[in-house]
Amino acid sequence: MKIPRTKEWRESQGLTQRELADMAGIGYVTVARIEGGQGANPPTARKIAKALGITVADLLEHPPVPLGIGPLPRLDPWGMLGVRDAEYRAAALEAATDEERERYVAELDDAIGRVELALSQDAANPPAEEDEKAAHALRLRKLWDLHNSYVVLRHEAEPVVFPEPQAVRELVPA
Repeated sequence: MKIPRTKEWRESQGLTQRELADMAGIGYVTVARIEGGQGANPPTARKIAKALGITVADLLEHPPVPLGIGPLPRLDPWGMLGVRDAEYRAAALEAATDEERERYVAELDDAIGRVELALSQDAANPPAEEDEKAAHALRLRKLWDLHNSYVVLRHEAEPVVFPEPQAVRELVPA
């Protein structure tokens, strides 16, 4: 993933590439490559964001201001995973058009389906080697975490509405 605002955020905090690398627990060459336009894997992006005290979403597309006072995040499943504040996600949903919300819900449904497919394939093919079992279990746990996060976003986008108790009584035969 490209995180083009890394340099901007690093400089706004008065850090050198080496200082950021040390704070994030990564090599300074990695920071230089990312700032030069090369992509970073998600764990590295999270380490950099954590070291800078921001979210990955800030590195992706927002100017160097905290999300709470910056522009609303774009509605996309991956980007919304980085927005920790539920009220802020709700504000982004409220500001979106019906078409944007429908697209977002469809993308969430697709993401949930892809994660469920990966979970079922991984669960059906456990490793035979003992040394691979821990890594396999970790992957399954991370997939479940991702699945649950997408499900939360999906329910925020289209909350489940329960019928009023009176309406339920009318549906249930006496």
